[in-house]
Amino acid sequence: MTFEDPKFPLILDKIQAGQPLAAEDAMTIYHSHDLHGIGQLASLVREQRHGRRAWPRLHLGPAPVSTASKQERIATMLGMGEVAEYEPPLCPGVSGYTYLKHVAVARLLLGGVTHIIVRYCPEVENVCQLALRFGADTLSGTNVQELERQLRAAGLEPVL
Repeated sequence: MTFEDPKFPLILDKIQAGQPLAAEDAMTIYHSHDLHGIGQLASLVREQRHGRRAWPRLHLGPAPVSTASKQERIATMLGMGEVAEYEPPLCPGVSGYTYLKHVAVARLLLGGVTHIIVRYCPEVENVCQLALRFGADTLSGTNVQELERQLRAAGLEPVL
């Protein structure tokens, strides 16, 4: 892996040693402009857990929304413990760039969470494909065939 951010090799060392990341590591990720490096770290952790597999999930309900600060979201994630799944909430006015950081931070901080879920949005389908490369392993939406197509487009194998 190659990183532009000089702090990322230290985070990689923690990941490879099986050490949990801390709030400071999450803030390092949020403040970094090395989006490619962030994606590499989160993808590594996802692949360690699930390989090239990903799950389509039929979901008709509304997406979670939050106005919490980064620090509040990080504190919440660090306090979650072992749960089956987590969906990073949408934040009003957030860019796709920042949303990808939310997804990556969730994957990197939540070692006890099996599935990181993202929503399919036809208006910006490339963001959901990128989110699957930034640590998400489950794509949620209303059309299972389209979800499977998106998973394959992201280079993952749908688990049916």
